[in-house]
Formats: sequence, C-alpha cells, structure tokens
Amino acid sequence: CSDWELAYEYIKEYIKEIEAYHIKEIEAYLQSTGLSDYELSNDERLALENILSSPSKKFALDELFEVSSGDVDIQKSDIEDKWEIVVSAWEGNYWIVGKTNKQAKFFEKDTITIDMFWYSFLRNHPYKMVTHGRIMSLNSKNKNRFFLLYLLSSLQYLKNRYWFDNMLTWKKIKEEETTLPIDYDNQINYPLIESYIKATQKLAIKDLVDNINKKLETYKEII
Repeated sequence: CSDWELAYEYIKEYIKEIEAYHIKEIEAYLQSTGLSDYELSNDERLALENILSSPSKKFALDELFEVSSGDVDIQKSDIEDKWEIVVSAWEGNYWIVGKTNKQAKFFEKDTITIDMFWYSFLRNHPYKMVTHGRIMSLNSKNKNRFFLLYLLSSLQYLKNRYWFDNMLTWKKIKEEETTLPIDYDNQINYPLIESYIKATQKLAIKDLVDNINKKLETYKEII
C-alpha cells in the first residue's frame, strides 16, 4: 500500500489463506485417519463412563504376548534409503534408523517394540531390528489395534522401573501384570476397549479442531 498505510486488504487475504490452509490440513488428516467424524456414538459414550467400573481381571504379559528378537545385528553400513524399515533404540523418529535389504528376520506390522528401558511403540508397518539395541517385538494374540493401544497405555507404569542399573529383559517382565476389563464370560472385553479408545481419539481430535478454530478466530480479531 502506498504512503506507508497499513495494508489491511493484504492482511485480510493473507489470513484467509492461512485459514484455508489449516482447514485443508486438518480435513486431510481426519480423512486419512478415519476420524473425520468425531461425534461420540452411544457405545463410545458408555465406554468412557463405564471403563473404570466394569468387571476386570489381571493378566500377565506372557498371557498376552509372544516375544521375539532380531537374528542379525544390522550395522550402520547396512542402512540405506530403501527396502525394509530398521528399528533400533535411542534414536529419533520412533527409533527408526533407516532401511536395509540385508537378510534379517522380518516382523509383522501391528506388533509392539520395546527396548531395555520400556520405550514402546505400536508399529503400523513391517520392520527389521538391530540386535545390539536390545529391542524386543511383542506379538499379541489379538491383532486389534485399539486393544494394542489400550495395552500400551496401561503398561506405561513399567517405564519407571528399568534403567541402566536394571535393564529390561523378557524374563524380568513376562510376569508383570496389567488389569483389563472382562465380559460376563471372564474374557477380555474387546468391544468395550475398542469403544473406549475410539472415544478418547475422537475427544483428542475435537480438542485439536477447537484449538485451531480458536486460533483462526484470534487471527480474524486482529484485523
């Protein structure tokens, strides 16, 4: 704008572009994750209300998982930018160090990796793993991702038990227990767990959307 006047029209157009960009970004994310509808269903609402008061039972980890480790120690020289994902420990990006075509044991997606300090991740991709990082793969007898996410959350208390002077091993943790809701047949209540995790995801997404909308309203008020 000439004569050193504040360029209101330019600022308005810029804010509109920011608004449109954020809205598209959010919509794309919600579509890709299947969370574009974040209104709670009746089952999800009931799960939030009843999960803590429902019948429950303690399960040892070796009742819930089969454990395995890598069979080849993949080195830095084996890491490339293509082929299969390699998991290690104490690395950024969810402990993913790169990719390799080196022959090594292959692990399925929808398994959990843990290291010697109980840093744990649910893998949504197949992978290989180094052996020097003391990584383990936990393969659940039930592959439901909502159940696996619930398990990860319920087992976070283990993170404070293991460190350099007490490194985690399967022998140490296989008898550790977690409490899970059960149905009237004394079996794990998978539908309740799934509804609960879906509900918490939707609430988190709703908070995100509300927060973005508040920021966009603030941008508009500025001008």
